[in-house]
Amino acid sequence: MGTVRRAAPQLGERRPAPAVPDVLDRYRDALRSAGSPLGARPELWQDAAEQAAVILADHEARADGTDQARAGDRAEVSAALGARWAAAGVGLADCLGATEYLADAALARSSARRRAAAGPDAADALHRVISRHNRATARGYEERLRADARSRDADCCGRLARDVHDHLGSSLALALRQFELYRVRTRATTAHATDGERHLRALHDALGQAADLTRGLVSGLRTVQTAADTGLGQSLRDCAAQLDPAPDGPAVRVRVTVEGDEARLPPGHRRELFLILREFLRNSFTHADPSTVAIGLRVRPAGVEVHAVDDGRGFSYGAVREHGGGLTAVRERASRLGGRCVLLSTPGDGTRLLLWVPLPGSRRPQEEERRSAYGEAAWIPSAS
Repeated sequence: MGTVRRAAPQLGERRPAPAVPDVLDRYRDALRSAGSPLGARPELWQDAAEQAAVILADHEARADGTDQARAGDRAEVSAALGARWAAAGVGLADCLGATEYLADAALARSSARRRAAAGPDAADALHRVISRHNRATARGYEERLRADARSRDADCCGRLARDVHDHLGSSLALALRQFELYRVRTRATTAHATDGERHLRALHDALGQAADLTRGLVSGLRTVQTAADTGLGQSLRDCAAQLDPAPDGPAVRVRVTVEGDEARLPPGHRRELFLILREFLRNSFTHADPSTVAIGLRVRPAGVEVHAVDDGRGFSYGAVREHGGGLTAVRERASRLGGRCVLLSTPGDGTRLLLWVPLPGSRRPQEEERRSAYGEAAWIPSAS
């Protein structure tokens, strides 16, 4: 069976009796002389002083033979501080080495007569208490580092999954669609040879784009710059034109409107919004069989409102739960921008994407702005 640990008490929740001030003064002076961040930074010194008080109280209880039941709780305070110091970027050597200065300060306070009467046992007892607290500090420090590593791994995997889907996956999906359209056209009649050649060229371009994006992903680059170069509106119209199956005039009517000053959008926001809305368009053309798709963007001082709607066949959430990688990526991208995203769909009744993304440095949107981002205002386009 594994070791059962007590829950760590809240730091500062129940401090033991304060350590003698002159011990803390000597302790902090020693930390500062050694260049330890625990003595130099006020917030870290507050933690170090708390740990010193806990250690000295633990030592006193051990010497008196009292309150031994709380020794484990006191050690958990050091474990919690170890985790906090790891998060603050304090080196483990500084964390563990600090207690040696505490021992020197505490022993220096004792008079020569008291040290002679107690013998070496007093120093040994203090070092045993310090050793237990150092083990707890190292444990908390290590657990925090492991948790941070797991979090970084999860973030890296999530980012890679989004980028592979949104960059490589979308390009390959476009290539496959162009190939399917080519096969349909060439199978119908030789009169459409020119149309077939157009689809074949588009297929070639899409596959070339997929190869370029793959190289960019491997090297850590992000090569989708279209939205930043030509603007969101034109980029989305170009994307819709690539997806549309009809050569002479669109089979699907696509309307994209942008209100406000798009120059307010940082390049990163344009890129992420483009990827979100490209995914909406790709899903609409590939799965929904719509006659009309409408996308409206409104750039406001506080942020960007987006409403995208199609009149296609819609879907059931349960039906896409297992294969909804694109929908997951949409939500994650909106969340990374600090935004809110809602997807609404019913079989036979089309699909709506509602999105609010704040701009850097803007105030948080007021409630009426949030409501307008979720379907209130007349500017929102209709797919009817």
